[in-house]
Parts: sequence; C-alpha cells; structure tokens
Amino acid sequence: MAAWRAEHGEPPEGFGWSGSWSPGADGTRVFDGAQLVPLADLERAKPRRRCYWVPYDAFVPERGYVPSVVVEDEAGHSPLVGTGECSESWFWGMTHEQAKKVCDDANRRTFGLDPEEANEIVSSSLAAQFRLEAARREVDRKMGRDVA
Repeated sequence: MAAWRAEHGEPPEGFGWSGSWSPGADGTRVFDGAQLVPLADLERAKPRRRCYWVPYDAFVPERGYVPSVVVEDEAGHSPLVGTGECSESWFWGMTHEQAKKVCDDANRRTFGLDPEEANEIVSSSLAAQFRLEAARREVDRKMGRDVA
C-alpha cells in the first residue's frame, strides 16, 4: 500500500482509499488499486456484531424452530438451514419459548451478548431492511414503475 500511496498520494480530507489485495506473481501481496470513499462509509464498513435470532415463522413441523444469524445494521437474516452433502438444519426447540431460551444461551456463549444487546442487533437489522425497502420504492417511483 505504501508504494501505491506514494504514487497516488493521500486522499482529500474526509475521504479514504478503499481497495483490495491480491497475491502478486512473486508471492508478495499487491494492492489492486482503490477508489475514494467518504470516511463515513469506511466507518460503516467496520466489522459488525452478530447474533442468533429465532423468527416466529421459522417453525418446521415435527422438527422445531430454525435459528438465524443476524448482522448489525444489515438487512435480512441467514437461516441456519445447512448446506452441503452432510449438513442439516439446526433446530432449537419445539416451542418458540424453548427456542428463544436456547438462542439466549447461544448468544451469551458464542458472542458474549445478553438478550438486550441481541435485540439491539435485530432492531438495527430491521431498520436497515425498512430503509432498503424505502429506497427501492423511491427508485421505482423515479423510474415510473408501479409502486404498490
């Protein structure tokens, strides 16, 4: 990065360089160029907290509730349904109350989160989903598409 920065200079105030590294032919890492990004965007790109969550509609008859992973400030969730030849979905209880208890324990053990902190993460994800949907409706409106 130092050589790249020497060639391209420092970014303007309030901006930073964002790019990626790849292996060079001689085994060293090569910085693959960059683009100027507002520092606020780089701040948002920092690692986000994660938690487990059990949606009410994630019940599989005769198996139980399938938990999901939620990422702070990221729309949506990832159900732990298992992929691959030898994998299987996770099931955390036949009632939502049982699944929620397992979820709270798993959040504490895995991520060091208490239920209130996990709820903050889920809330931030829901807010991101609402913002995303509003932005999509706005684009559809500007494009003259039917917005229901």
